[in-house]
Amino acid sequence: MVTSRTWPRRARLSSTSCGFAVQRRSAWISLAFGAESREAVDTLAAKLGSAGVQLVGEPGELQTAGSGYGFRFFDGDGRTVEISTDVETRQHRVIEEGEAIPVRLSHFVVNKQ
Repeated sequence: MVTSRTWPRRARLSSTSCGFAVQRRSAWISLAFGAESREAVDTLAAKLGSAGVQLVGEPGELQTAGSGYGFRFFDGDGRTVEISTDVETRQHRVIEEGEAIPVRLSHFVVNKQ
């Protein structure tokens, strides 16, 4: 099972769906996915590495907001993708009914560059 990470750049989804984040700063895009455990992170890193995917680094403690454990790799279009777990959950305020603030995502599209 994949679960979501929450920090300012994270989207919170149901526990049965995939957690993800999309960041866009000038010319780069980064995607982040949450994994269930450190073992799941290690397993995925090993599978990707053996398939010839370029890892940015081996799994380890993250030095980003929320910390956690994970690794990054480059997808086929050069975007950085992060897989992580054990990231601190940020406390959010309750969104009132009718506020123009999205609280769930149904889908997202990643276009080729």
